[in-house]
Order: sequence, then C-alpha cells, then structure tokens
Amino acid sequence: MGLEIVELALTVEEEFDFTMEDAEWQEARTLGALYEAVCRHTGVEPTRPPHDEVWNRLLLIFQERFGMKRDQLRYDARFIEDLRMD
Repeated sequence: MGLEIVELALTVEEEFDFTMEDAEWQEARTLGALYEAVCRHTGVEPTRPPHDEVWNRLLLIFQERFGMKRDQLRYDARFIEDLRMD
C-alpha cells in the first residue's frame, strides 16, 4: 500500500472506531468497496445509491484530507486509477 492509502486506512479506522485487516484493505479498491466494508464493520446496512451517514463521512474524509472534489467521488471510483492515490 502506498502512503496515501495507509493514511486513508488510519483515518477511516480512527473515524469509525474499528480496525480492518490488511487483506481486507487490499480488496477494497474502490470507494464503494470501502463504503461496504465500513458498513459491515459498523453494523450499518449499506444503501444503494449510498446516501447515509457512513457515505457522507467517507466523502468528507476524501475532501478534507486529500483535497478531492465531490464530483470525483463516485461509488465505482478506484483509489489508484481514478483518484490517483499512491
């Protein structure tokens, strides 16, 4: 995992108060997969399209920590290829 992905992992785990295994982080290659993983760990039923508190908190992390614009943050956005995270 690159530095931005590690920072993302630490931020998400702190924000939602849980820990994901490295293997699970490596499987979560899109924003949607991360959203579903966070929902699993926090006991929240994921919605489609996502519009709940978990989704909104994730979007804020990407906007505030990584300076991304809201229109970049799609459910199917891939961290490396689409969001250019290393």
